[in-house]
Amino acid sequence: MKAIDKTRRQFVFGIALTSAGAVFGVIPSLAKLTEMKVPDDDGKIQNLTANIWVSIDETNKVTIVISRSEMGQGTRTSLAMILADELDADWNDVKVEQALADAKYGSQATGGSQSTMYLYTTLRNAGASIRQMFKNAAAQKWGISATQCSTSNGEVIETAGSRKSTYGELVDLASTLQVPKEGQYSLKNFEEFTIIGKGKTHIDNSDIVTGKAIFGMDVRIEGMKYCVIKRKPAFSATVSSFDDKECLKVTGVIRTLRLSYGVAVIADNTWAALKGRELLSVNWNMGSGANLNSDNIHNQMDSAIPALGNLPQNTTKFIEATYEFPYLAHATMEPMNCTAYYQTNKCEVWAPNQNAQAALQSARSASGLTDSQITIHTTLCGGGFGRRLGTDYVSEAVSISKSIGMPVKVMITRDDDMKNDYYRPASLHKLKGGIDSNGNISGWLHNCSFAGSSSNFAPPYNIPSPVVYKADLNVGIPTGAWRSVANTQIIFVNESFIDELAFLAGEDPYQFRLKHMGNSRLKTVLMDAAEKAGWGTPLPSGQGRGIACFQGYNGYIAHVIEVSVSKEGKVKVEKAVASIDPRLAINPKNIEGQVKGGLIDGLATTLKSEITINNGGTVQSNFDDFGWLWMDEAPPTDVYIKTEDTSPSGMGEVVFPSVGPALCNAIFNATGIRVRKLPVKHTNLTSIDNFKKKDEIIKLNFSPIPVKEVLRIQGEINYPTSFFELHILNILGQVIISEKNNLNSSRTFDKVFNLSKLSSGIYFGEIIVEDKRVVEKFIKE
Repeated sequence: MKAIDKTRRQFVFGIALTSAGAVFGVIPSLAKLTEMKVPDDDGKIQNLTANIWVSIDETNKVTIVISRSEMGQGTRTSLAMILADELDADWNDVKVEQALADAKYGSQATGGSQSTMYLYTTLRNAGASIRQMFKNAAAQKWGISATQCSTSNGEVIETAGSRKSTYGELVDLASTLQVPKEGQYSLKNFEEFTIIGKGKTHIDNSDIVTGKAIFGMDVRIEGMKYCVIKRKPAFSATVSSFDDKECLKVTGVIRTLRLSYGVAVIADNTWAALKGRELLSVNWNMGSGANLNSDNIHNQMDSAIPALGNLPQNTTKFIEATYEFPYLAHATMEPMNCTAYYQTNKCEVWAPNQNAQAALQSARSASGLTDSQITIHTTLCGGGFGRRLGTDYVSEAVSISKSIGMPVKVMITRDDDMKNDYYRPASLHKLKGGIDSNGNISGWLHNCSFAGSSSNFAPPYNIPSPVVYKADLNVGIPTGAWRSVANTQIIFVNESFIDELAFLAGEDPYQFRLKHMGNSRLKTVLMDAAEKAGWGTPLPSGQGRGIACFQGYNGYIAHVIEVSVSKEGKVKVEKAVASIDPRLAINPKNIEGQVKGGLIDGLATTLKSEITINNGGTVQSNFDDFGWLWMDEAPPTDVYIKTEDTSPSGMGEVVFPSVGPALCNAIFNATGIRVRKLPVKHTNLTSIDNFKKKDEIIKLNFSPIPVKEVLRIQGEINYPTSFFELHILNILGQVIISEKNNLNSSRTFDKVFNLSKLSSGIYFGEIIVEDKRVVEKFIKE
């Protein structure tokens, strides 16, 4: 048999299949499906593509087209599971193929946890329709009614006989039949699912671990050049002039290219591009934002918040609180990149993006070509979290390729990525809340401002006429979508302040929530998480539990987190429990992974991470100063999943917002200290201002306090030892600087540490001499 040529052996219906007859308003009804048959040399059809979502070949292999982006969140697996289940395919025969940018798929934006929610019905109908086609084909082949046929694992089976055929064996006959119209096929019942609801590993895992998977950085095309850009040091800066003489001397550097926001270096390889960039001399016009810093931004947000009003007259007790949140970078493990090849009448682009059609639009603007002349390949993405919804990197690659007349890969280095992001906005929140004589919430006032755009809403509790005011400011810092968007801040405020009101009322924060909660689904996961975590059982001294919940994206989740806080104020997350209601759990294994991944993100951004601004630009540049959770800081985590016969919720956004408040409520339970400014490292978690473990044999002196850039540690060791260790630790007790030293004859030491790369917050200096240990806390400004 001849090898199958997919360009010739296809039965193509170029329009989507849905129960409602439309995908996001762009697809006509099933009655208007258009057909194109292209036979092979023998006149046979050996690949059946009955709609734009799936094709099946004669070997029974099922290829499912995925129109949304895969960023590690499991979208390609979940979407394939939905269609494969309705198709009754053998999961072992299923593979996925990424769709090109094309309006026929409807929206291809992968954000807001919408992919599974909004394609669920579409893909079920696509699979069920083709399943019916194969039943019709088998019935015709056997001379029986299609009602006498059933399907299982990629086969049609005669229910009252012994005959069966694989889908692959029926491809040629099925291709001659009409696609069933709405009402001519049926969807499965919940109890009939064989793939949906079963835990599946990601369909790309094998290729990823064996190196076969193609991410954006893996793309290589013949003749490709490499480009990095010397980018502006402040958001308002522009290039005044530059000198590239030394840059062009580097072997492999081809040319430079002036841009409004920097200078591009194009080379034969990555090393040459980076080395050439180091040797560029650029004069910058710093612009109007050159003096902008985090303090300025705080003051602008503060000025935009009006005074809080009065609480209702039945208020017997009240409390006021101010919460503050920093900018956050997306910090994707794969920094932004794009490969583009512009030619006279066509352009091809390879980009790890979250919206193929937005990438197409950017390529169109940068190239001057039409959509039909541009091909967008969406590669696997090494994380996204909203950053790849922007397509600035696509515009860069296309315009540079057009300028140099060659294919080019534009690479945004980790440092550049951190300093040139579209950040989660900073925000400031002022609240006043009260309780009445019965311990019920009497009023809730919440005024806030965001340095960027956002949404805002009241908490999910029964509160009489909560008042919420929000101001959005443009302070000159680029912002954009960030995982769960404003929920990351609003839910922290709501779930922390409800705890504060519970404390004011003298009630248990879990019971206080239940008393004021109306939503039954949210109440169910809250009760489940509390029960599974052993809420109310005693904990050792210095440990505490915190609880928080969230509803959004059609899903519901509650977290209980346990922490310990040492006498020095070091935090350790001991355990986490999550109960989640995704309505219908398409892939429970993936949901568990999402919950645990969201927990890591939530803990990291609560404890460590922040973007600060100085001289109009970002201070942080990598994971050494934009802290993220280390492997040994991740706690044991239990995840409990509820499922039922309904449509699925979103997932990637749902799992994040309640982590931070549960953690900080646990810190309050352990210490009595309320965290109102993130990250936690800005909060002194011990009542002793400058805790030091005194020891007669080890004497320490830290200067200056607080530290700006350089810390000097002087000491004396009256102990028979020849060496000692000095450590700098973060608030989690993680060693971030370590040094072993020999002890001189005077038994004294004088050490200097440059801490300019550390972000502001609370740190610890530690000296260890055999079994002796002294710790002193200090503040880095």
